[in-house]
Amino acid sequence: MISFYDVDHKIDQNCINYLIKYIDNYILNNRCCNNYPNCIHPKEQTDPNLLHVNDKFIDIVRNDMFDKFKMFVKEDKLNITYLKCWALKNKGSTQLNWHQHSLRNSDKEVSFIMYLSDTTLGTEFETNNYNMITKPKKFTWIFFNSDILHSPQIGKENNMRYVIAGAIGCNRNGN
Repeated sequence: MISFYDVDHKIDQNCINYLIKYIDNYILNNRCCNNYPNCIHPKEQTDPNLLHVNDKFIDIVRNDMFDKFKMFVKEDKLNITYLKCWALKNKGSTQLNWHQHSLRNSDKEVSFIMYLSDTTLGTEFETNNYNMITKPKKFTWIFFNSDILHSPQIGKENNMRYVIAGAIGCNRNGN
């Protein structure tokens, strides 16, 4: 299942501008992995702890993301087992990078994406029943089950595109 949610009104263009500057600084000291720059995933990507910092605007984004997560799963009594969130910045990609975010260690695993900049390049999804490409839209969350294969759409842009993405694992209470 893939669902779309408008962000809370607190996430406005000023908040987005702040987040882009924040990401530009954060990525310098919080690279994607210990193998950087010899890793196989996109190079201009942060570590998975972007939403684990104490910051006014990050708090707004994290709170809104959790609100939309609860709408997506339609369950209130869940224990979060993990939250991973990273930012990606690039001008596009020349090849598909199919992947999924499921760690297979929680009752439910959900992924999310939010575009922070205007872009024509969306996200491709592939399941046994359909293939689809989202239309990228600022101020919109995309939530989907973490086991769905997805990839950034192939293409190049003149301006840098900024995206935050992540995954949440959770267990039902009592598990």
